[in-house]
Amino acid sequence: MPFEKGRPKTGGRKPGTPNRTTANLRELLDSFWADNFEEVCREFAALEGKDKIAVYVKLLEFGLPKRSHAEIMADGQLRLQTEQITGMVIK
Repeated sequence: MPFEKGRPKTGGRKPGTPNRTTANLRELLDSFWADNFEEVCREFAALEGKDKIAVYVKLLEFGLPKRSHAEIMADGQLRLQTEQITGMVIK
């Protein structure tokens, strides 16, 4: 039966219910990060120049929420979007 516009949703997860697969994967990645933190720090310390900055920018994405262009302009402090900064660093 094809989808009919305006028909109520039936089945599936209820709104707000977390996806178990995503939660499990996050838990595995958190565990991996914790178990290998010292090695990652050593490897990061060995990097230089553009490589070190590129890794730093990538890691920031996991620790800080991405800001929208409107948020950046409202602050009056930052004028460039992450994509522009990353593009300048990796060139």
